Amino acid sequence: MIQKVKQRMNGRPLSDKSMTTYLLQLKKLNRFITGSDTLDSLDFIYKTDKINEFLEGKPISTKRAYYSKILALLNYDQMFNEKNNQKLIERYVGLSKDINQTITSNYNQNILTEKQQEKLIPYSQLINWVNSLKKDRPDLYILVRLVMNEFYRNEVGSFIYISLKAYKRLVKQEGVDNLTKNYLIVGSQKVMTSRNDYKTYSVYGNKTFELKDKALNRFIRKYIRENSIEEGKPLFDFSFNQVSTQLAYNSKKSLGVELSTSSIFKITIGHYIQNHTGAESVAYLKRVSQSRGTDMSTLTKVYLNV
Repeated sequence: MIQKVKQRMNGRPLSDKSMTTYLLQLKKLNRFITGSDTLDSLDFIYKTDKINEFLEGKPISTKRAYYSKILALLNYDQMFNEKNNQKLIERYVGLSKDINQTITSNYNQNILTEKQQEKLIPYSQLINWVNSLKKDRPDLYILVRLVMNEFYRNEVGSFIYISLKAYKRLVKQEGVDNLTKNYLIVGSQKVMTSRNDYKTYSVYGNKTFELKDKALNRFIRKYIRENSIEEGKPLFDFSFNQVSTQLAYNSKKSLGVELSTSSIFKITIGHYIQNHTGAESVAYLKRVSQSRGTDMSTLTKVYLNV
């Protein structure tokens, strides 16, 4: 049953190793609540008092892992079984938010691990750094803002500039499912992106979205004009690895910390979760999931709990 759940939530089954770990943790929880090793029902995830008892005294990382799995199952039950469980979903998002705030508090008290210290900075510091890029590194400014606004990975450096008219012609000729490059599409009234080469493309396919940040759109148009970027040419011409190198070098020089698209994303997500309600956070993560091409389970496990 759980394999079916994950397949429908992700669009593909988990690997054997991942499924073994996933099942092991859920069986432990189910056994504690029901006394059975058989996972033939989702009823156990609604026994909140028993779940609290099971998790009492366990490390934050363990609670985070279980909250992630419970949220994945709750979302599945809501989406495919039409379960009226929105309040419970919001409750677990809230619990995850509490964990996130604890970790943030630890950060402020300088008790993060070395690995965390290398990658995460306060959101306000990130914003100051991004704004400082506008004049001297407008390419990186656009790149980082796209990561923060649209939740892209390293494919953000590979966009090809194309007009909306030319893009529509390309789609008509090739078919959207046959596109192999990432495009930044500029029309007279809007700016869009079409992603066809990114980490989870094999699962989610083409991702085409309109960019809603009007100030950023104006900056992009200005950048294209001032740098005489021709249609059909790269906006930045960074490989996936060069995105990492450029971000790490420039952030290290300015901040003393090597940032990546992943760490920028985590900081952005963490800031939003800390400053919004559970219901708002759920809606936000669903939008992130759609744009980035990531299932809700992964988001709650990796990004909700920075």
